[in-house]
Formats: sequence, structure tokens, C-alpha cells
Amino acid sequence: MDEQSEKVAEQARKYSGSIGRGLLNEQLAEIIEFSSDAQRRDWFERHETVPFWYERFDKSGLTPLLSSLADSWVEIEENVKRAAVQLDRPSKAASSKLVKAFGMYRFKAWSKEHWTWVQRPALSIVNHETIRAMICIALETPGPHNGFPFELQCGQDVCIDGYDTLLLPPTGGGMAILFWIDLE
Repeated sequence: MDEQSEKVAEQARKYSGSIGRGLLNEQLAEIIEFSSDAQRRDWFERHETVPFWYERFDKSGLTPLLSSLADSWVEIEENVKRAAVQLDRPSKAASSKLVKAFGMYRFKAWSKEHWTWVQRPALSIVNHETIRAMICIALETPGPHNGFPFELQCGQDVCIDGYDTLLLPPTGGGMAILFWIDLE
């Protein structure tokens, strides 16, 4: 196994403990069906060169569905505890007040042909507040073949530390719901 393969495997092991399935399949199925014709937001079309590893998609009526889904996730105590353990932070009471931002995203392909270290790809700034806990809920089966750094099954979720540096694949195309929660 070469050094890069070892780093990819190490990264997958690091996050494996925070992978779970915190929502009902019916909630996801409704969003997947409704969002099948969602379009990339104009901002991302105009800023192709901005080095985000994802781009946001939207459709009229999608925001309330995503908000409800994010709220449902954080209202389950086990989900919040799992995220807190991954970030090595004290857990907070399960509450929709933890959700700071959310959206539906597609992972972008990198212009490079190899895996790339990206600093703080999951960090978000919301109203001048740094939010480091990003939750990713798979809408299909993301993995290295379509832009995600490790394998998830549709419906699985994982908490990614916004302060981490991630090794990201050069591929793209996978769809997920990303939302950021306050565990500070």
C-alpha cells in the first residue's frame, strides 16, 4: 500500500465511528424525489474557480424540507452525542436551535488528477460565527468515486470536523445534504 492509500484508509478509520443513520428513510426519500430537478445556485456558476469542494443546489420549496430534516436530526440526542464525540466536544441538549446553516450540495471534481489535502473544507462562517461541526447526510452512495473522501450508503450521515484537513478525491458528482451545527 502506498503512502497516499494509507492516508486515505487512515482518514476513513478516523471518521468511521461517527457514521450513523439518524433519520427515517421516508424523510430522505421525499427530499430525493422532490429535488431530482434542483439546479446549481447561480453564485456557484459564476465562481467556478472558488476552491469549495461542493456546490449548492436549490429549488423552490426545497428549503423547508431541508430545514425540517436538519431539525429532525439534531432533535435526536444520540445524533448530537455522536457528533460531539467525533469533535471531542461536550455534548449539548438535542434541539433545533443547534442548526446554523443547511443546504443540498454536489461534491465538485478537482482540477487535479490525484487526491488533494484541503484545509478546513467543512468549516462554515454563519453571521460572523465559526461553525466547525458539519453533518453530511448521503442522498445516494457517496465515496471516492464521486467526490466524497470515504464510503457512505444512502441515508447514512457523518460528522466532519471543520478544523480538520481532509484528503479529498479528484472526482465529483455525489449529492448530499450538508448542515452545520453549534457544538462550541
